[in-house]
Amino acid sequence: MQATRLVFALLFGALLIGLCTAKQSKKDLKVRHQARQGCSSDQFTCNSGWCIPSYWQCDGMDDCIGGEDESNCPSTGCSSGQFTCNSGWCIPGYWQCDGMNDCSGGEDEVNCPGCSSDQFTCNNGWCIPGYWQCDNFNDCLGGEDELNCPSTGCSSDQFTCNSGWCIPGYWQCDGMNDCSGGEDEVNCPSCSSDQFTCNSGWCIPGYWQCDGMDDCYGGEDEMNCPSYKRAPKEKWEKLTRKVEQKKKDMRK
Repeated sequence: MQATRLVFALLFGALLIGLCTAKQSKKDLKVRHQARQGCSSDQFTCNSGWCIPSYWQCDGMDDCIGGEDESNCPSTGCSSGQFTCNSGWCIPGYWQCDGMNDCSGGEDEVNCPGCSSDQFTCNNGWCIPGYWQCDNFNDCLGGEDELNCPSTGCSSDQFTCNSGWCIPGYWQCDGMNDCSGGEDEVNCPSCSSDQFTCNSGWCIPGYWQCDGMDDCYGGEDEMNCPSYKRAPKEKWEKLTRKVEQKKKDMRK
């Protein structure tokens, strides 16, 4: 008798678990269906159709490609140690005239004083550290910090750019223009099955497609994407780390 009750209890428990699982699966399906129809109430809809968390709106960073998540933001007033952007954003005061556009309109880099003797002056007036000149990276918007650089001849494990720059050989065909003319990304082999082929011939990881960032120059990796894809901030951080690592490699 006890054995019969035990079997009955087990069967009843299994039935309950099955019903709960089916209910949860149906709920998940409903959530996915809603996501495909558009953004939820706790999300912001970019003009491109992307859905980003609402708390990313007016956080001082452009998360939508057009920056519409940072338009018409209320001004809360910046502190004495901050710089006020035209959009109302508050950025640290020491970011002003540091050679990088931190405000969306670049007004934090306007009317800056002349550069010091250990800095290089870009055509737009930006001041960058002198040792950034001829380091194989365009730090000025027009790339003038990398013009007329002396050629010292590249070693066998380096790639020679048309300008005479030497870059590590493994930077060739890595999906990023390291030479100013992009010749290190020309005539690269065909992409593998887990990569996406840009119109330029570049090969980028397949999971970079429809991730909310233009990795191909023409942005074709972000075309015809479903509206429920989100723009990850994590990738900006990874890309920044990759660029910074390349600079460190070149300055060793």
